[in-house]
Amino acid sequence: MNTQESVTEEGLVEMFRRVGRTYPDPKLTKLRDWYTRVSWTEADQEDFRKWLVAHIRKKLRWKKKLAENSASWFLLMWGWTTLSAKQVKPTKSTKLTKPTKPARATKAKKPVKKKGRG
Repeated sequence: MNTQESVTEEGLVEMFRRVGRTYPDPKLTKLRDWYTRVSWTEADQEDFRKWLVAHIRKKLRWKKKLAENSASWFLLMWGWTTLSAKQVKPTKSTKLTKPTKPARATKAKKPVKKKGRG
């Protein structure tokens, strides 16, 4: 495993730890969209992003801008779903949640033409 792969692995371990899980979690990560099954607040994500930037800079010795871009890509690819402060409900533990199904689109009814004078 090269250094970049180990930093990615360490980032995943820390990200899981921050939501009360351990990485790897086969029950979760075997799912195709595993990263959408757990959520955290925007503040939690920002705190993790700062940690990840510092970690990348230390381990890979990258400049700040490159580390910030790398952290942004990491969060885009694997980051948990973020909730705004209004959406957060206090819970005792983080549970594996099912993604919600999108509402079905309904077909618009065609207007009925009235027979009569024309």
